Amino acid sequence: MAVKAKPGDNVGTIAIRKPNREHVFVEIRGESPLIVHAWSSDAIAEMLAKQMGTAVSGPRPKKDPEKAFAESLYFMPGSSIMDPKPRFAFKAIAFKCAMVRVCKGMPGLTMTDARLMFFVMGHKDHEWVEIEGTPRNRQDMVRLSGIDRKPDIRFRGEFPQWTAILRIGYNADATNLESMVNLVAQAGCTIGVGERRADTEGNNFGQWEVTGYGVPKNA
Repeated sequence: MAVKAKPGDNVGTIAIRKPNREHVFVEIRGESPLIVHAWSSDAIAEMLAKQMGTAVSGPRPKKDPEKAFAESLYFMPGSSIMDPKPRFAFKAIAFKCAMVRVCKGMPGLTMTDARLMFFVMGHKDHEWVEIEGTPRNRQDMVRLSGIDRKPDIRFRGEFPQWTAILRIGYNADATNLESMVNLVAQAGCTIGVGERRADTEGNNFGQWEVTGYGVPKNA
């Protein structure tokens, strides 16, 4: 017969410590061009039409290289291609994914554990990392998905030279400052972000090196 615990009984007490979160700013510089490819308005409209059952078959629309280039770019909140000095961006989660991916095969560390150990934000925004650089229109030959895999031309934004600042928050009970900076460097050296990176095509686009780091004053 089960016996109920009485008030005051020390049954299965678990001590939970206060979170020990630390932050570090890591400055990075691209070692290879960053290729970006945001969803275009036409692609979003076509996908929505298919999902709503309102899609109408017809000839493929004419390509507009400049429009495709402009819509492939990401921008910081409140900025756009129409600004005199647009503030370009890339998703912060992409940098975290690169850092998690590089943990595969590391002794004593799994990718699942790494996902919970740290997070990545931009310097001035949680979701977006600001990219400093001037994009140009890049043209690539690709093959569409499907049975016939027809060739197609893609126009996307490419940053030949670029820099960024990552804000890394991490569990200081599980790792330390030096390890987090080294993890950023490892991800930039072997994985990268954006299109045609190492873990998608075996290429080397979107890779970076660490050029400096520091602890926020209010951390």
